[in-house]
Amino acid sequence: MSAPAAPPAPPVERRHFPRRWHRARRALYGLIGLIGLGAVAYVGLRSVEPPRLDLVMPTQARVGEVVILAGAGFSPRPEENSVFVGDYAARVLEAARTRLLIEVPDMALDPGEQKQARVRVGVGSQQTVSRELTVNPAAEPEPGTDAPEDDDDVPPTPRPRVASSPRV
Repeated sequence: MSAPAAPPAPPVERRHFPRRWHRARRALYGLIGLIGLGAVAYVGLRSVEPPRLDLVMPTQARVGEVVILAGAGFSPRPEENSVFVGDYAARVLEAARTRLLIEVPDMALDPGEQKQARVRVGVGSQQTVSRELTVNPAAEPEPGTDAPEDDDDVPPTPRPRVASSPRV
C-alpha cells in the first residue's frame, strides 16, 4: 500500500518586477557612476590647470604698497604662491583662486628712480606669463636709513617748545 500523495504545496507568492525595471536600475547606477567620475575628473583637472595672470592693478606702485593680481589657478593658501617682481620675491598678503594681494618688495631704488619690473606668479612648478609693473621708491625712507638732504635753501621749521613741569 502506498501512502497517499501529499497535496502539492501552494505556490510561494513572489513579486516579480518586469525585466525592463532591472535594466532601468542598472542604467541609473551607470549614470550615477559616470557623474561621480566626471566630478573627480573636474576636480583633478582643475588642480592641474596652470596659473594665469591677467591683470596687475595698479600698473604703477611704490615700494611697500599693495598691488592686486587678478587671474586664475592661484592657490587659496598664500604660502603656496610665489610672486616675483623683477628678481625680488614679493610677500603675498591675501590669496584666492582668482586674486592675490601682494606687497611690492624693496628693490633698492634711488630717490626719483623708476624701474620697469616683470611680475610673475608661481604655483608649485608652474609659472604664469609675466606682466609689467612700474616700481617707484618708497615715499618715506625706511627707519634707520639716512633721510635725503633738504637742498631748497629754506631753513627748517622750528619745533614748538613745550614747557616742562618742574620736578618735585
